[in-house]
Amino acid sequence: RKVQGSATNSNDVRAAVEGADSILVTLGVKSPFATTLFSDSARILLQTIREMGSSPTLIVLTGFGAGDSWGYNSLPVKLLFTLLLKAVYADKNEQEQLIASGYPRWEIVRPGRLTNGAMTGHYRVLDNLAEGMRVGAISRADVAHFMVAQVENPTYLGKYPALTY
Repeated sequence: RKVQGSATNSNDVRAAVEGADSILVTLGVKSPFATTLFSDSARILLQTIREMGSSPTLIVLTGFGAGDSWGYNSLPVKLLFTLLLKAVYADKNEQEQLIASGYPRWEIVRPGRLTNGAMTGHYRVLDNLAEGMRVGAISRADVAHFMVAQVENPTYLGKYPALTY
């Protein structure tokens, strides 16, 4: 079903998630400067779910570089994030912390750099952080493919799978 609204309006969120078995969260911002969209929407979503007394599976899109994956980025990527995306990733960090510490059924999906390429269905899912790991580009279509597959069979509950080619 299609519901139009704002991720930071509790009435809109309630209309969107009522009766859902799973919820995909795929937010983005146009400006790389100060934002609280990710954390504000996480708070509202969690509060709405608690009020409804339901426990759908949450499949949440953030990005590689959020949370503990920050240390596994290359130096050039760290510099880019620090210069251009610091506020966005600070807010994504808070979003991840709110979801992971405040809800029992979640997956936080961390793709590499998003592209507009076609869906291939062929990508790597890295569920353990390791020195020297490389998380590069992946198409939005392949990220969507992965997230929808997780709705049907959530194999990474309580984990932070990274997606890349």
